[in-house]
Amino acid sequence: MPTVAKAMVGKVSQDFLHYMPNHLFKKFYSYSTKLLHFNNNFPLRTTSGYANLFPKAVFAKVLLWFCIFKVVCNLIQTVNMKRNNFNTSKVARMSEAFPQAVITDNYIFLSGMPGLDPITGKIISDNFEDQTRQCFLNIKAVLEEGGSDMTKIVKTTIFMVAGNDFGVVNKIYGEFFPENAPARSTPQVMPFPGGILISVECIALL
Repeated sequence: MPTVAKAMVGKVSQDFLHYMPNHLFKKFYSYSTKLLHFNNNFPLRTTSGYANLFPKAVFAKVLLWFCIFKVVCNLIQTVNMKRNNFNTSKVARMSEAFPQAVITDNYIFLSGMPGLDPITGKIISDNFEDQTRQCFLNIKAVLEEGGSDMTKIVKTTIFMVAGNDFGVVNKIYGEFFPENAPARSTPQVMPFPGGILISVECIALL
């Protein structure tokens, strides 16, 4: 846990715990020790004889500090989030410069997937529909190898060279997402190299 973040939590906790009744302190101690790994360095606690009276003014202060504490905890969890690059040989890589996907604690983020043939590593054909279908087949393979699947996709971004192919995209989108289709953005872009007409990236749950 970062030293600065722990110091912030220590300050919040010290002031917060001054007003906390004993029965709440036990729960707070257990939660904080597990989440923040204080171990033997748990913030000092000053108890007051009137703490259990919990007047309204004190309650408001406790509530404010608790909200700050929760925000700091969430930030720490984000900092401590694990990430791993992921690649599978079942799909041809677009480039060695970046991975096919990045896996975090709860999500898998896929790089743009063009319609590359998994065997030859070249575009499946010069036909837009064939390339679009292959894009989603490649996405399906990477997701399944990474521990997810098409039903867990929450967002796709489809980059198209031509802006008049929405009918084809919608048709194939319906094939892969017959119900509960994920959110989608479909920007038109400058031509890709190598005859690529479309590239699709997505974010999915694990």
